[in-house]
Amino acid sequence: MSEHAPQTQHGTATGRSDSGAQNRVNRPNPAGAGGLSKHEELQALLKLSDLDSQLHGEELKLERLVVLVADQRASLEDLRQSVRADRERLERPGNSSSEAELLRHRIAGTDASRADLAGEFGQKEAEALALSEMLQRRHAEGDAQRKALTRGMPPEVLALYDLAVRSGRQPFVAKMVSGICSGCYLRVATNLAQRVRSGRHVSACPHCHRLLYEVAVTGDGQGQPRK
Repeated sequence: MSEHAPQTQHGTATGRSDSGAQNRVNRPNPAGAGGLSKHEELQALLKLSDLDSQLHGEELKLERLVVLVADQRASLEDLRQSVRADRERLERPGNSSSEAELLRHRIAGTDASRADLAGEFGQKEAEALALSEMLQRRHAEGDAQRKALTRGMPPEVLALYDLAVRSGRQPFVAKMVSGICSGCYLRVATNLAQRVRSGRHVSACPHCHRLLYEVAVTGDGQGQPRK
């Protein structure tokens, strides 16, 4: 199994980089202009964020496993070299009985430690391999889901979403509450808050790049995305 952490694959809704995305944060996108109403667009973005967040979590778990397996492999090699050196010393003439006994005791202890670590290493290596294969399947499934979710979504919105994903801060879509981004807990400018509140613009938090939406409080006190 490769010891290198796999590259993150989930942040590619458009499949390209767009350095001008931030300049298009506040472009109006009337309902239906991209084939989706603004409410449908938001729901799709929220589902897309959940999908990519799950993939990202699984990728991080795999990366940690790969690092652990590599460390265990190195430790096993160190223990092997230690046993080899002690055995060579034991075979040399001139060892006293106490020195020979100490070497045998140390070899036995190192062999036991190596056997324990080898068992854990095999388990973690198999776990990493299984997770890697599962992630390949999940990415294939995720690509199909992503294609369905982004169908009809304006390119500038997808570019903004990709920018949010590349920032690496989850979730990639966040609620704005009283003019404050719930992702980074920083207040956004009043004019930006008004644009988000209007529901006619897709806007990103200037601090963390998460896409913003406002929650409208319904009569039963429950929060719902503002349509």
